[in-house]
Amino acid sequence: MAEFEKRRSSDSTIDMVAINLSEMRTDMRDMRKDVIDGMNKIADAMNALAKIEERQSATNNMIAKFEADLKSQEDRLDAIEKSQPEIQRIVSWVYSAIGFIATGLGAVIAKYFGLF
Repeated sequence: MAEFEKRRSSDSTIDMVAINLSEMRTDMRDMRKDVIDGMNKIADAMNALAKIEERQSATNNMIAKFEADLKSQEDRLDAIEKSQPEIQRIVSWVYSAIGFIATGLGAVIAKYFGLF
């Protein structure tokens, strides 16, 4: 009878271990599912981050192009501003020439009509 009691005690211990292992297996499956879900979320976040970085890179390239264009326009404006005094001097020469031509033409017309 003692042997039967030992075997029965041993069987109940084995049953408890089996139940505990079964519960642990279920817990492990749940944790595995949670880990897989978490990894999928991380993968989605990484894809979104890659898209954002790609857009940011394109935006940075466009900004660099606009800055280069702006620098070019500033250089052109500087050149125009530097040549402005020379242009004003040329315009004054042209006005003087027009004045001399108008005076000469007026003198010729006045002489033709006998005003001189």
